Amino acid sequence: MSMEVNEGGLARAISKSKTKVTGHISSDRGSDEPANRKKRQNLEKDLQKKGIGYKKSVGEYKYDSGEKGREVSYQTTKSDKMSKRKFGKLMRRLGRKHDQESVITKDKDKKAKLHYTDKSKKKSETLGKTKVGKHPKDYGDTNITPVRGKKLPKKTKDRKMHYGEDTIPRATGRTLYVCFTWRGKYMNLQMFFPNHKMPSRADVQDAIQKVYPGSKVSHYDSVLRDPTEPILQMPEQAQIDQEVSAAPDENKSKLTKPKKVAVPDDKEKVKARDEKQLQQKQKRVSTIKRIILLKKMQALRQGGGTDITT
Repeated sequence: MSMEVNEGGLARAISKSKTKVTGHISSDRGSDEPANRKKRQNLEKDLQKKGIGYKKSVGEYKYDSGEKGREVSYQTTKSDKMSKRKFGKLMRRLGRKHDQESVITKDKDKKAKLHYTDKSKKKSETLGKTKVGKHPKDYGDTNITPVRGKKLPKKTKDRKMHYGEDTIPRATGRTLYVCFTWRGKYMNLQMFFPNHKMPSRADVQDAIQKVYPGSKVSHYDSVLRDPTEPILQMPEQAQIDQEVSAAPDENKSKLTKPKKVAVPDDKEKVKARDEKQLQQKQKRVSTIKRIILLKKMQALRQGGGTDITT
């Protein structure tokens, strides 16, 4: 009885990797398709014998030389009667038996691990969680294209998933898929807003205007981020405030220029200052009196009366 699971769809594959203990293995070696078909048949017999369900898809990867490769990949699922530890050991054993460089195991919503099964004796590596789309660095993708029989499809559909870390720093916020018009063209863009609350249309319009001046938002919605598409990340308000405060502003510098604070004089200085001011006042009064007296004497010499005042 065949244990092959004929459940299709990218959503089904992603859901399975997040809710069950799964793995990935292949039997292909080289580009000899007739020989690889026999190897796939042998691998399927081993999986069925151990009671492990599987779903066939197309694995795509890139060698260190830059050359791309394709193979039939088996997404395996642990049976209910098997422990996680036994499942992991079995996957590694099958990888060695079928002359594979490595196999992948994943425990529900945890990060996937890559186990080397060749003679390099390398330690296992952590790949990351399940992500939708193509791997940003072409390390390896699983294309959810149905594989009929043992034949590797020549054409594949654009329905990919991979294991990897987040491409942007984790932050509490929302990813929006924004549709807008700019210069007569209908365009769309992913935008990340670092706010838990859903941004308003005015917020989205203001953000898109900074990148595409004169554009107009027609529609936007909250979505899961697609790493294969470009994304515009909006800064947090704290970062904006910090940049504004650090920017040079002539008017601001004038307003915030520190003023000289008058330090109050001590009692001795105040007393000396008052005495000096009093002396200067007395000197002015004495000068005025002397001028008046001279004017009066001059008037008397010219025949004026003694009651003349200046």
